[in-house]
Amino acid sequence: MPNAACPSCDSHSRQRALSLWLRNEFHLDEKQGVALVFAPERALAPLWSAAPHLRVFKTDIEPSRGVDLLADVMHLPLADQSVSVMWCHHVLEQVGDDKLALREMYRVLQPAGGVLLISAGLSAETETREFGYSDPKLSGNRRSYGRDFSKRLEAAGFVVRTMKYDLSARELELYAVYPETFFYCVRSDHTSGLLATKGS
Repeated sequence: MPNAACPSCDSHSRQRALSLWLRNEFHLDEKQGVALVFAPERALAPLWSAAPHLRVFKTDIEPSRGVDLLADVMHLPLADQSVSVMWCHHVLEQVGDDKLALREMYRVLQPAGGVLLISAGLSAETETREFGYSDPKLSGNRRSYGRDFSKRLEAAGFVVRTMKYDLSARELELYAVYPETFFYCVRSDHTSGLLATKGS
């Protein structure tokens, strides 16, 4: 199945792919500073724990997720430009005001070297469709993002690069990974980090 879960760690396709990318392409273990991880995923916990130079804050509005920082992404209790790595993986779909959340992410991200890594479930539609409510049939999603997702990131001030996993056909089969795009974002007042990344 395209989104089959691993019987050992319960990871799904996108989590396995992003784990490989974080380790092999992004070199997470070499990053320094403060990392903010929204809605922390159990499958990726060992990877964040193995980054010795990062002070990782697992963040969520629900204390049951074993978080370090109980906070709403729309109102982050953090200083301006204080975060060097930000991880937002399939979270914005459920946020009440995603534009406000993106402005908050921009505010706390460092202008020099700060990186937002973000993904969302993308439909084939041209524009994002707002439901106007939290749909329990879609894990509480409030919207379905369309092909305009990157423009929404840019509207918040980010310079955006659309990424794909740098995996061979053999690796895609071995790890049961199915293609999905994600986005590498830096503040518009500092773009050199974006230009240095691999993949497109």
